[in-house]
Amino acid sequence: QLKTRQSENANTLPYVIPVLSNSKNIVTSLETLREMKDISNLSNDAVHSRCNKSLNESVKRYYGEFVPNISVKNLRQLYVAINLKKNYENDRYLKLQMSQQQYIASILGHTEGDLTTANSYRDFTDLIEL
Repeated sequence: QLKTRQSENANTLPYVIPVLSNSKNIVTSLETLREMKDISNLSNDAVHSRCNKSLNESVKRYYGEFVPNISVKNLRQLYVAINLKKNYENDRYLKLQMSQQQYIASILGHTEGDLTTANSYRDFTDLIEL
């Protein structure tokens, strides 16, 4: 978990992160991004200031027709919505093992008991048609 904000609800143990693309594509894309802009020495605030405008423009360009008024800050909610539709709703065994809120908490790296936070990530679920 990269950004826990020292929360007691952050899972500090390794956990499964479902990916929505081929994992090789993700690794290659991350490597490409790291070569494009070196931000390793910047604080989170500095990265935000430097990249936020161009990232928001890209997010609107790629996802705007599907989700009105989307921005970078909505990507975790969109990730949850897609995972619910693609993975959770189509897996009856997973549904027997955990509730929808528990699944959300697990893929976001939250503790099992942090179901309130999980509920706040369900905003886009009704918008996604797969």
